[in-house]
Amino acid sequence: MIEEKVAIIGGGIVGCAVAYELSLFTNVFLFEKEPFLFAHSSSRNSGVVHSGLYYPGNSLKKRLCIEGNKLLYDFCERHKIKYKKDGKLIVAVTEADEKELEKLFENGLNNNVPLSKLSREEVKKLEPYIEARSALFSPTSGIVDVAELVNALERECSKRGVVILRNSKIKNISKENDEVKIETEERGSDNFNFVINATGLFADEIYTMITKSRKHKIIPYRGEYFEIKGKKAALVSRPVYPVPSDTFLGIHLTPTFEDKLLVGPSSRKIEEKTDYTRDKLPALLFYEAIKPYFPAVEISDLEEGFSGIRSKLSINDFLIEENPENVFHLLGIDSPGLTSCFAIAEEISKRLK
Repeated sequence: MIEEKVAIIGGGIVGCAVAYELSLFTNVFLFEKEPFLFAHSSSRNSGVVHSGLYYPGNSLKKRLCIEGNKLLYDFCERHKIKYKKDGKLIVAVTEADEKELEKLFENGLNNNVPLSKLSREEVKKLEPYIEARSALFSPTSGIVDVAELVNALERECSKRGVVILRNSKIKNISKENDEVKIETEERGSDNFNFVINATGLFADEIYTMITKSRKHKIIPYRGEYFEIKGKKAALVSRPVYPVPSDTFLGIHLTPTFEDKLLVGPSSRKIEEKTDYTRDKLPALLFYEAIKPYFPAVEISDLEEGFSGIRSKLSINDFLIEENPENVFHLLGIDSPGLTSCFAIAEEISKRLK
């Protein structure tokens, strides 16, 4: 297959992971419309490595998250990327939370995810400044240095011969017999044997461009963060999450490798896919969300951080669709997309072979 040409549209973490995987057995061209890679969701997240405990047992999210968890840690080990596999806590503050926590525990066990139940006293041993009636401990969860990860991905793709085409906005895609023609505004056109649409927030637009169908719609959800710095940031040593809702994991605490503690993200549907700043939420909302399980925090500790935008589908799952033949669309790759990136890459590799 080495003589064949594969085009990957989208230079985010998932697109680069796919390029890294496929470059072992074919010629890969990576198209990115921005001047640099990882311009949107890939560089705007908390860097949590998920375990797979949240997702329905028959979902792609569940399978690819669990497979991707190990693959991501392995990549970090091989390329000396900072990570911490210290686990995470999902805490119950109220009696109602404890009932929901029990459901989450059962779902995690059904997914074969390692989990343990902790009492209030056991929570205090792990995180003295966290207040909870009880909690779940997920030992395979952790955090990764996203900046180091994306730098390593770009470097390793280049080493493997991936042709990275920045400033390459797609003008049109069309099927020409057994090949796919890609036209860009800056570079003219070229034909490829396979195309992978990994454009995240814009995956529905690329999908419509080649299929002429609008059956899939990416819904942008903005997640905003606040930050805690200084001594208070050191009071939490691992990710701490509240009990989730059906579609939102909740405003949580995430340590970083920069001596600050992330608070967030929020989750709010927005109209524009690149609207990172309009009508941002107040610090009070974040403070009230974390105060019940992190009582040491004061509202004055919160400093405004960054925002990211998730690419959601109406279904709460990943979707990989081949349409037309030899064109693969990665749709709705929101969380746990970072954790799943290398598993998604392996899935595409299997489908191409």
